[in-house]
Amino acid sequence: MTAIRHPAHDGPLKRGRQASRPDDEIAVRAIAAHEAALFARLFARLLDETLVVFPAQALEQTLSKMNTDHLQAISQDHTWAMLGAFAGHGEPLGLCFGAPAEAGVGTVIWLLVDPGYQRRGIGRNLLAAASAHYEARGCHKIKLTAPTAAARDYYVHIGMQLEGFHPRHWWGVDFWSLGLNLSSGTPDSGGSRNFNGDGTRG
Repeated sequence: MTAIRHPAHDGPLKRGRQASRPDDEIAVRAIAAHEAALFARLFARLLDETLVVFPAQALEQTLSKMNTDHLQAISQDHTWAMLGAFAGHGEPLGLCFGAPAEAGVGTVIWLLVDPGYQRRGIGRNLLAAASAHYEARGCHKIKLTAPTAAARDYYVHIGMQLEGFHPRHWWGVDFWSLGLNLSSGTPDSGGSRNFNGDGTRG
């Protein structure tokens, strides 16, 4: 399953916390292996809070696979794009997981942002960091799928191209596929495009 989620567009906000630090203190960087448990908890919480379009069984199966051991293993495999957004005091606010590239194409699987920190450019910066990760590995394109029309429109707005529609694609939910040719530039990240190849800010 290849899907990207933008919870700001997937339904009402639930139990989101408000930002306690200025936006310019939010950093995007690669997730370290010792942070796997932290991001496994964040992933589980954001699935529960934001992905209301999927049945419970779909989320349960996803959580059984994306556990701490798995995240720790793939965070050490640098062909994966394992990126996190952090507040100034180190609290994780969002994540982007992308699979190893195939034939010059990188696939973003998950992108989730804490509801209390949405609409601050974190999702754009995570996607820009993923673009940098794949471009540094010789990719010419990134792709993803979106499970709602609003999420589709969000990605088109930040520069991705709509490539197809897949009715009842995963667990009976419709998806749209989108892509971005990396030679045409990274997604609009609100002026914060300076990322190293590992997803950290340069």
